[in-house]
Amino acid sequence: MPIPRALAAAIADELQGLPSQTLKDAAARLSLSYRTQEAVLALGCDADRLAYCAARMPATYAAIETALAEVGDAFAAARSLLDVGAGPGTAAWAIADRLPGLAALTCLEAHAPWAALARRFAARSETSALRNAVWLTGDAATAPLPAADLVSATYLLNELPEAETGGIVKRLWNAAGLGLLLVEPGSRAGFARIAVARETLLAQGAAFVAPCTHHSACPMRPGDWCHFSVRLEREAFHRHAKAANLSYEDEKFSYLIAVKVKVPSPEGEARIIRRPMRASGRVTLDLCGKSGLARTTIPRSAGPAYRRAKMAQWGDLWRSRD
Repeated sequence: MPIPRALAAAIADELQGLPSQTLKDAAARLSLSYRTQEAVLALGCDADRLAYCAARMPATYAAIETALAEVGDAFAAARSLLDVGAGPGTAAWAIADRLPGLAALTCLEAHAPWAALARRFAARSETSALRNAVWLTGDAATAPLPAADLVSATYLLNELPEAETGGIVKRLWNAAGLGLLLVEPGSRAGFARIAVARETLLAQGAAFVAPCTHHSACPMRPGDWCHFSVRLEREAFHRHAKAANLSYEDEKFSYLIAVKVKVPSPEGEARIIRRPMRASGRVTLDLCGKSGLARTTIPRSAGPAYRRAKMAQWGDLWRSRD
């Protein structure tokens, strides 16, 4: 799922005035900040922000879009969106594309230079809700949060002090009329924030649409983490910024979609939480479902179930009954 053409063109145009080596150097600093787990969203200069857009925005868009694909009809009635920690507007673009019925879009961003860049991007959108979005300056922990049908916070919690996670998630939840979308890096640290968010939301009476297929405590073992992966084709500016040879990359992410009204899950439904292991005549799946974590092997003799298992992908839902 590539970023929209209008957004790709807007990023490419912003990069026109940036020397090639400056972009590569800024992208290298960005990569180092991820490896050393330093916060990156307050990137201090135009070159750093543009490097983020070139090197990271296509991947974060793909992750958010992949998470949104699991929403189903949960947010079909959503007419308003509040995107908190909006950065360059990545989630706003992805959600506006997925939910064409949105009429009102509000973005909260703590750093004015990010908001200014995001506005320029949004002006190129074909979606009126995005072009006419209201941008507010403020911190996720303290700024007033206007109510909206859907609230999103993507690649935000991992950038904030860990102790603030629960309090911020409560604030996001209280602002949401229908539900909340959270996406974080698919790392131990990223999932740790999602796990705290899930526990917080469970205490608030939330129900989960995805990736969880149950509303019980998370069964993930200490030291392990629930994450998924999406492969995306690299834009030309994406490859250039990262000095990459491959035409694609894999983005790992953790996510959570919570709703106010419980949506019943079919009996026997579970999420595939690892890449399926395929061998001659059998497929082994690692699953997370109502009964907890499980590993199951589907032999060729299982017939229809085996044929389904051969096509199954990491992150898919798995139904134990045909």
